[in-house]
Amino acid sequence: MAETKFERVIRTLNSIFCDWGWSTVIKPKDGNFVGNTAPLWRSPSPFLYLVVGVFNLITFFLELLITSFAVDFKGSCQAAVTYFRNILIFFFLLNGLWQFYMSRWKIGTDKQWCRYLTVSTVLNSLLLLFSILVIIALIADSACSSDDSNSYNISVSLIALGLLSGGCYTGLIAYSITKLYFRGNPLAYNSE
Repeated sequence: MAETKFERVIRTLNSIFCDWGWSTVIKPKDGNFVGNTAPLWRSPSPFLYLVVGVFNLITFFLELLITSFAVDFKGSCQAAVTYFRNILIFFFLLNGLWQFYMSRWKIGTDKQWCRYLTVSTVLNSLLLLFSILVIIALIADSACSSDDSNSYNISVSLIALGLLSGGCYTGLIAYSITKLYFRGNPLAYNSE
């Protein structure tokens, strides 16, 4: 029976959003791989992904508790400082969860690793962007340090931790790309 247009749309959406590469290894009969095959790559460093994920999650929980108890998510600083600071705290959670997700994969296709690293790059860029926006908001609100020292200190600590985490995260992404695509040897070939 012919595939309907609706079934094609569903299959296309599934391949874009849901098919993140469950791999099935195929074994060639004569030693030559033919057909639609893709290499399987070993995870560049699941332990480093786990360490960066733990760092981001610990930072999220500590900053969340400190911000909620010390300044009740508000503070006397301008609204921009408070807004960007609270979003930055949330991005630590997203980055930590994504790193945990990446640390559990031991092997994957090049398509999988490309998707993982793309999402990692986007999340890292947003973390760095909001760290820089908090810096700009603090510079624009020169009275924040004298009016509300707790909110100012929390914002400065978030900036430092955001830039530190972003730097580690960028290094891990560069290490993964280098190890996978420039120094990697595929383990086997599979059909996607």
